[in-house]
Amino acid sequence: MRFFFFVFINLLCLNSTFAQQGWNWPENKSKAEEKNVLYTDYLKQGDCNSALESHKWLLDSVPNLHVSLYQNGIKIYQCLIKEEKNKEKRNELIAKALEMFDLRIKYFKREDYVLNRKAYYAYQYYKSNRGEYGNLYRLFTRAYELNDKKISNTNLVPFMDLIRRYKLSSPDSISDDEILEQYTMITDIISQKIVTENINISIHNEEESTKYINALERLKKYQALIDEMLTSTVTVDCNFIFNKLGPKLTSLTSNLEGEIMQTDYDDVSPVSGNPKVLKLSKEIFNLARKNKCGYTGVVLSSAKIIFDNTPDVGIGKIIASNVQGNLNEAIDYYDRSILISTDQNQKAELYLLKSMLYNRDNQKAKSKQSALQALIEVPSYRDAYKHLGDLYMRSYEDCKKGESRVKDRLVYIAAHKMYMRGGHDAKARQAIAQFPSAEEIFTENYEVGQELKVDCWINETVSLQKRPN
Repeated sequence: MRFFFFVFINLLCLNSTFAQQGWNWPENKSKAEEKNVLYTDYLKQGDCNSALESHKWLLDSVPNLHVSLYQNGIKIYQCLIKEEKNKEKRNELIAKALEMFDLRIKYFKREDYVLNRKAYYAYQYYKSNRGEYGNLYRLFTRAYELNDKKISNTNLVPFMDLIRRYKLSSPDSISDDEILEQYTMITDIISQKIVTENINISIHNEEESTKYINALERLKKYQALIDEMLTSTVTVDCNFIFNKLGPKLTSLTSNLEGEIMQTDYDDVSPVSGNPKVLKLSKEIFNLARKNKCGYTGVVLSSAKIIFDNTPDVGIGKIIASNVQGNLNEAIDYYDRSILISTDQNQKAELYLLKSMLYNRDNQKAKSKQSALQALIEVPSYRDAYKHLGDLYMRSYEDCKKGESRVKDRLVYIAAHKMYMRGGHDAKARQAIAQFPSAEEIFTENYEVGQELKVDCWINETVSLQKRPN
């Protein structure tokens, strides 16, 4: 009697809930309501065996009743699986639990969201079951296909672990090429997630950003684990990258029947291509960086393909600093990187790198201009001031005319000015030691403090100063 009274009270309390949108009651609504209250109440009490009967009735009679029927169904089977000791019966319960996901998709759609959850759930129960690796692999592949970067963080490491287990248990089940493709896909998604977390950190205050910092650290740990799993699954070294993946990229880029256009570079670097080219390029670039293979040949080609398709400042810097003997190409990549950068410190660094490149090519005026652009971005950039000071200090032989020792030594005063602005005291003292002497200033009829023009490419005005005695 007490039990029926409890059921009646529950029915009254839940009546407003049942009226909510999303419930599809049958003609025999009272029976369905009773069964729904019974199984949910048993589930709350942890009596999963008792909940099963009413839940099964609803599955058979009103399978489209409400999405909670399948959400709670998973909970019921999880409870039963936990208590079941018989291996065969446990496997049956696991299969029934997974069926809840499939039925939910059948009646309530949202395949991407549901498979995202199903993949991790299935992995927990089947990761040690070799007979299920094939099905599990197909499930994860489909979940990634539907979700892409929205795939749950909890499915990042498990997928790579599954790939490792699948390959080790059955070497012919999945090729090395496919493993590398999946690895690249996973790491690419992690990279996108890391970018998102960095943005979250930058737009929140210190207290609010803690959770994003923690999420970022977890993603980095996931990447490290995934890298370890790859190397324990496939033998990947620099020889593998250059001798196997390299020819594969060359073949792809030379047999696309006009899908891509080649650049004038000596190595392969499509301006635009298909997803296979980009995916393989990312594999080569990431693996080469991890194995410290350097940025030459096919690795540099891969970097160019990635940058052309998905511009990235970091990759642009790598390309520009590793292009050998092609100043214009290197400058182009610095300029393109500056264009896509949204960070002033980063822009300043790129301008300074560009300045150093011009300096190595003995283009002093352009080197100076780039360094000044770096200072426009970050006026306190010490390295830019040092670079300008060094440029001026080394220009004495290039700029002297031999007509006036005072005017020839103005380059050191210009260098001193830059060193002082950047706070480089030791360098400034070196410049002072090269100032004109008091005797030279007097002999040539100049005065200390007089404004004089520094000729040559420096083209600046300085206040005349004398060398200490």
